[in-house]
Amino acid sequence: MRRIPALPFGVHHCSVLPHKGSDEFFVEVGAVPEHPGPLRISVTGIRELAKVAGLPSGDESVMLLEDRDRLLVENRALLEQVDELERFAQAIDTIESADFRARKRPGRKPQKQQEEVGV
Repeated sequence: MRRIPALPFGVHHCSVLPHKGSDEFFVEVGAVPEHPGPLRISVTGIRELAKVAGLPSGDESVMLLEDRDRLLVENRALLEQVDELERFAQAIDTIESADFRARKRPGRKPQKQQEEVGV
């Protein structure tokens, strides 16, 4: 495969979209059996093939990369939280393994207020 510059319509034509020229460039794939001359695909043809294949367009790719970057930052923050919570849990396990127990607060537990039923 090689990239060739766009020339006036008629000199090169797209093998995928023969009615289209290319303002940008062509990709020359090479010779294909039963095809006259080398197979050339225009940028427009490449974009159409990608659309049919279900691949994202250029704008969609940019949005997907931005989403990926945002999710990576969010993932790092969540992993840091997990590490902090694991250190906290380890500290609790260390304290409890030395037969230390958290003291209960003095006094009675507060009773739940019961709703008064009006007669």
